[in-house]
Amino acid sequence: MELSDILKRRRMVRSYLPDPVLRETVERIVATVRRAPSGGFSQGHRLVVVTDPDTRRELARLAGEDEYVAAGGQAWLSTAPVHVFVGTREESYHERYRQPDKLRDGEEIGWPAPYWYVDAGAAFLLLQLAAIDEGLAAGVYGVLPEQVPGRQGPARRPERRPLRLPRDDRARGFRPAGDPARLATLAAAALARRARPLGALGRRRGVGVRIFLAGATGVIGTRLVPLLVAAGHEVAGTTRSAARAGSLREAGATPVVCDVYDADALREAVVAFSPDLVLHELTDLPDDASLIGDGAANARIRREGTRNLLAAARAAGAQRFVAQSVAWELEGEGGDAKAELERLVLDAGGVVLRYGSFHGPGTYHPDDLPPRPRIHVDAAARRTVELLDAPSGIVEVVDDA
Repeated sequence: MELSDILKRRRMVRSYLPDPVLRETVERIVATVRRAPSGGFSQGHRLVVVTDPDTRRELARLAGEDEYVAAGGQAWLSTAPVHVFVGTREESYHERYRQPDKLRDGEEIGWPAPYWYVDAGAAFLLLQLAAIDEGLAAGVYGVLPEQVPGRQGPARRPERRPLRLPRDDRARGFRPAGDPARLATLAAAALARRARPLGALGRRRGVGVRIFLAGATGVIGTRLVPLLVAAGHEVAGTTRSAARAGSLREAGATPVVCDVYDADALREAVVAFSPDLVLHELTDLPDDASLIGDGAANARIRREGTRNLLAAARAAGAQRFVAQSVAWELEGEGGDAKAELERLVLDAGGVVLRYGSFHGPGTYHPDDLPPRPRIHVDAAARRTVELLDAPSGIVEVVDDA
């Protein structure tokens, strides 16, 4: 459908058929919301999809549908087959605009307009336009903060909270989605993924995303590529050697020959692939553990390499950043570099995977067990795939026993 036709059909609909949601339609609409604008790429959206009939009725009650019907209106909120709750995390914007590249004269901007609300409105519009593009329809309604159970003052009667949200998320409103009964078209839904953290990435199995894997030919990267491809993801994998591009292609990935220290070339490569997620598995270690020395090369990649990858991910609009670290303490420059990597990733709302010492084929311990914390490299790769949707923070990836 042409954009001009979509805009002509955009309207507030207050009558729906209670038909079930088509998951295929839902996933197509998800993809459109992934590109929603975000001031400073702050990624402060929070979205929750509701299909449970009892919860939908509770949300309609909170929004005042009973009073609306008593005044002569038609019940419509409770009949829409899907509701999408759109909330904002204001602190995400403050955190982003306190970063050095966003400061003005050393201070956070004065917020002439609350970007978190502006972005929430843009998300609303994208949801509606995406539904219309599917031949469907949607409407918008709001719930005031004081109407949300669990947010009242201590004197208010406690009630069951219909949605589980972090404490710093602000309710902005809901968008019911479905077919207008007058048009009797197919049932619809408008579903969006969370932005930061990327909550929907691993929640819906079978839904592939685009992953830029930095370090795809390393000891864990070579194991991750086939696992990610088998899971249905589109993978671009980096290597510094053109000779190794063929092995990546054979494994099902798009090879990217580039150096993480060439910031311009790296940014161009990441932007060209347009990933949903950037996975940082880069290290700079010799094949022989006795040649590690002071670890300056690996420290550099944790510092400069991580900064370059984060900048490229931000330029590409990637929704998620996951990086490897280690689960044991390092001294000197190595410890400082580890701390900087983790700080940079966490400040960007990403996930840090602290791996135990690898053992297994291709590692420094192919036939023996290193001291704890440790993990077999194959198990580490499998856990990494499972953790792509972990909430922002630090996760230890080590053997249980």
